Parts: sequence; structure tokens; C-alpha cells
Amino acid sequence: MEVKDLIGIPYKLGRHDLNKCGCYGAVHLFFKHIKGIDIPYGDGKIILPFWLRNRLLDGRRIMNGYQSVTKKIITNFDDLEPLDIMVYKGLRHDFAVGVIIDYEKCLTTSRSLGTFLMHYPKFRRLFYKGIRVL
Repeated sequence: MEVKDLIGIPYKLGRHDLNKCGCYGAVHLFFKHIKGIDIPYGDGKIILPFWLRNRLLDGRRIMNGYQSVTKKIITNFDDLEPLDIMVYKGLRHDFAVGVIIDYEKCLTTSRSLGTFLMHYPKFRRLFYKGIRVL
């Protein structure tokens, strides 16, 4: 499987399969299908299907899963490298994530596009932190 095979998966918050996924799901699918690494999706506890009601809490639980495979936390936008997970401020006062593919593109999701490659340097002002897992 290649990155292009992950483009266009319809958006569904809280999902992480090849039929539908949110941004956390896109990160999970990238590492699972492209790199062969099973990054935990959450903290091991069940994430309820109606997680929209507690989006910030469940987002933190998913980030806790990433922490179990984290090699380094990146606090400076300019230190991001390919294969890093970029955490950025979303539009609704929560956080979104994407995988840095190269120095121009990041795999993430939007409600209208599903999974897509965004030009991530323009997200400098929204940058929260990066997570290096490899």
C-alpha cells in the first residue's frame, strides 16, 4: 500500500478503518498500512461511538496511546521531519493530527475532503506539538 491509497477515505470522526476515518484514524492507518507499525488507537479503554460528546477527553486518550511509542516530543515547528505526527489546533477549539509525509505535505482529514494531503507549512500558526515515533 502507498500513501496515495489512503487519499480520499471519507471522513467520520472516531473511525479508523479504510472505509471511514477521522484525523487520528488517518495517522493510525498510515503507520499500520504504510510502515507496518501498529500505533495504539487510544489508551486501551473503549472509546465510545458517541465520542463527539466528549471529543477533547477522547482526543487526549488517543494522544496517550501515541505516548507509548513516542521517541521525542517536538516543540518547534521547524524541527518537524517526515514521519512525525503533527498536532495542531483545530477549528473547534480542539486538536487535530496529521503525519508529515515530506517537507511539504501532511496526511490529515477534513469533513469535506476526507483524507487528503495538505501543504503543512501554512499551518505554522496552528502548530501545537510534534510527536516522533520512529
